[in-house]
Amino acid sequence: MNVAHPSVIKFNGSLKDLSSLIHSHDGLTVLDIDASWCPCCRRISKMLPIFAKEHPDVQIIRVDGDINPEIKTYFGVEHIPSLKFIKSNKHLDPIDTIVGVDIPLIKEKLLLHR
Repeated sequence: MNVAHPSVIKFNGSLKDLSSLIHSHDGLTVLDIDASWCPCCRRISKMLPIFAKEHPDVQIIRVDGDINPEIKTYFGVEHIPSLKFIKSNKHLDPIDTIVGVDIPLIKEKLLLHR
């Protein structure tokens, strides 16, 4: 696990470890499932530290779906980037999902769900 910003975590591990990480945070978690080769994913990854600074109570986790296929499959990700908005709960059920690059929509959902 690598912390790129205090609230942006680059995660590489099992689904069980991801679940523990999400459940250790009381508020909203944004799970960004991406890939290193994806230009749109790189655009979003540059915005994540800004979102983290604007919303310090939100935990942001980046997961490379190619390196972590178990996580990509669990969340049913077919297209990237895929952002899953998760409130700490027993099951990792997302309360919202955004696929693609839509910065205004991401900002709107951050305000709505935090």
